[in-house]
Amino acid sequence: MRLQLLPTGLATAALALLTGPLFADTIYLLNGKSLEDVSVGEVTLKEVNYKSGSKRTTVKTDDVLRIEYSAKSSLVDRADTAAAEGQLLDAIDDLQTFVDGMIESGRTPRYKWELPYAMHRLVELHLQVGDAPGLIAAADKLIENAPESRHLPAAYLAKAEAQYYSGQAKAAVKTLAALEAVVKSQNLSQRWDLEQELASLVYDEKVKGKKLRDALDRSEEHTSELQSR
Repeated sequence: MRLQLLPTGLATAALALLTGPLFADTIYLLNGKSLEDVSVGEVTLKEVNYKSGSKRTTVKTDDVLRIEYSAKSSLVDRADTAAAEGQLLDAIDDLQTFVDGMIESGRTPRYKWELPYAMHRLVELHLQVGDAPGLIAAADKLIENAPESRHLPAAYLAKAEAQYYSGQAKAAVKTLAALEAVVKSQNLSQRWDLEQELASLVYDEKVKGKKLRDALDRSEEHTSELQSR
């Protein structure tokens, strides 16, 4: 049997059609733009590292709305598919298996962003099913194992909210104090400072009535000043 060889250019094009784009992650930015067909690496409190073609570069985490990943480990991919189909408990089981397995094994994940992402998804899904203890446990796991993750501030806020609505107001205030310490030590954006400040005002049982209204008014004025800059 004779083999017909394609010219180099045609062979490359055919391979591209078979395999699809080499990079297919998408980073959606707050300004409405997006960075498409990239390969996302590490995602930290300060920046998102990615590769576009042969060039490696970064974008500030504060400028990122969300990230869409094209390739995931099988358990994480199955979990996201299940969640999209409304099978939230199945998604939680798969993500929990993935997270616990990665942490217990100490293996380096194939994708640097994936373990913090999976822990963040667990926080989100526990919120969706109304499981406050599960949410708090998931947030604690993220806080302990991914202290440099982009998802860290959101984990603190979600944990504090779950604590407060579970009747643990004092614990919620302590959680927010820990977030405030992170915001200051890491010099995070004022967005997180304002969010933890607002949550602290609402969750602190010592701040009530006129004192609470005055504090919220001051916070709102501060927010307006920042937005007008």
